[in-house]
Amino acid sequence: MPLEKMLRVTLPDHIRSTQDGSTLVLDVHWYHPVLWFLAALLACFCKLALSSDLIWLFGTPMIVVAYGIVAGFFNHTRIAIGSGGVDVRVGPMPWPGTRRLEASEIKQVFSQKVPMSLGRGNVVPGLFTYSVGVITPQDRKVWLISGLPDPKVALHIEHLIESAIGIKDRDVPGELDKGPSAL
Repeated sequence: MPLEKMLRVTLPDHIRSTQDGSTLVLDVHWYHPVLWFLAALLACFCKLALSSDLIWLFGTPMIVVAYGIVAGFFNHTRIAIGSGGVDVRVGPMPWPGTRRLEASEIKQVFSQKVPMSLGRGNVVPGLFTYSVGVITPQDRKVWLISGLPDPKVALHIEHLIESAIGIKDRDVPGELDKGPSAL
């Protein structure tokens, strides 16, 4: 069964797909309802730190976490596929990940299952997200987007990119299984 028939997928509400001339545009909004919980937790932590005069110790980490939460409310990842390559733009708040890859810089596109982490190698058992990346001609992995909630969505994005820039799908070690039983 061809991959495109297996990948009849409805993109989640936070991902929009549009066509701008010959360019396919995927817009992934970062917002997730859990951000409200994190913002409330941060507010409680700030109040505790301020009341115990420990703001000097926790000030910088709280600012970094607050920035990440605000970015989660407002940021998008925009992937434009066409005009000879793939453009990834992150914004409106500055965040790493903006890049352009020419089609000649992409040897293969792949999707991968990634264990959810709390940082410093602390993996949350049984929770995963999915990422889409490319392999360059120098065999370097470059991630295009991560944190996708569903393997079908990751495979769909992978397939769209491969189709748009004319790459034949090949196996990449560690990538998601594309067989019917895996989907």
